[in-house]
Amino acid sequence: MTICEREVSNPPESLVSNGICNFGTFNGPIKNINILSVKGLFRKPMPKIYKSFRLKEWQAFQAGNKNIFMLGAIYNTKVIGLVVLSIYDRNKRRRYFIKKVVPICKIKIGSGMYHSQSRYTSDDFSMRIKNRIADNRVFIEAKHSKSCDGPEIRLKLECLHTTEPIVVCHPLGKNRPLYSHKALMPMKGILRIDNEEMHFDKSNSFTAIDDHKGYYSKNLKYDWVTGMGYLNDGSLTGFNLTDNQVINKEKYNENCLWINGKMTTLGPIKIKRDYWDTEVWHIQDKYNRIDLNFYPKVKNNIKITLMNMYCDYEGPFGIFEGHIKVTDNNILKVDNCFGMGEKKICRI
Repeated sequence: MTICEREVSNPPESLVSNGICNFGTFNGPIKNINILSVKGLFRKPMPKIYKSFRLKEWQAFQAGNKNIFMLGAIYNTKVIGLVVLSIYDRNKRRRYFIKKVVPICKIKIGSGMYHSQSRYTSDDFSMRIKNRIADNRVFIEAKHSKSCDGPEIRLKLECLHTTEPIVVCHPLGKNRPLYSHKALMPMKGILRIDNEEMHFDKSNSFTAIDDHKGYYSKNLKYDWVTGMGYLNDGSLTGFNLTDNQVINKEKYNENCLWINGKMTTLGPIKIKRDYWDTEVWHIQDKYNRIDLNFYPKVKNNIKITLMNMYCDYEGPFGIFEGHIKVTDNNILKVDNCFGMGEKKICRI
């Protein structure tokens, strides 16, 4: 028996058909992310420009190997834009953290994974994520000029989208969709920090991608954790666990496990936190199949207040311990697995 027997389908051609969302969990990319075509979001018909304003969008990635862990993200809340690059050198125990709050006109979020681009560009900092799923590739580039904000950084990655993603169109309300495309994949590339250059080889390096759009309520909140790495047998393994605002979480959740390119769905989870001598996040499901502890080691906190709007974000890097029961006879130990978590509460 698998962890969660909810249905996973082949992807539809479009996210929305005749104004109605194609809700479900899918094992491949959706070509047409026509999320602005959805009907019935509001009490009366609204133009696309207003629907676009209510749509929150971002594209993010985690990447690295046994020595380096990175987070990059481009957010468009339609009120402000936010671009983040956090790099942690596990050997040196040193973090490089760059955060830019920018006008939304400077942000571009791509439409789906087939052939699009998410980007931010300025004189001293830029990030670009090129989605080329038709060629089984995602390209990531980031540049930062040396300044008081941080060192000179040059990042260039080629990610091999040859693994099975988890793609969801889930209800935040009646015909109110959350779309996400997440995938764990091998990658290769180069990271240069000042005069030090690090090379990533596809045999031991990884990237997780998240293409994300949703008609969240004005009060947005969710908990999320992810961990990834290579097992002793060389298998690329990772998990994605979220407790968000979708309805009917037994049927609709984006929780999954990747082992060597194969995606297996997981059940709904809850995250509880202890703040005693050591901060610990406890991640469990009600079926006693997911039992993880997450120990934050590196803080990535962002707090933004603008008039009556605010964002309180925690995105620590850290270490997981515990297990995930894949089947009754197959228990995956994740001790010393590195990854990150998020606790986000926003009013936008």
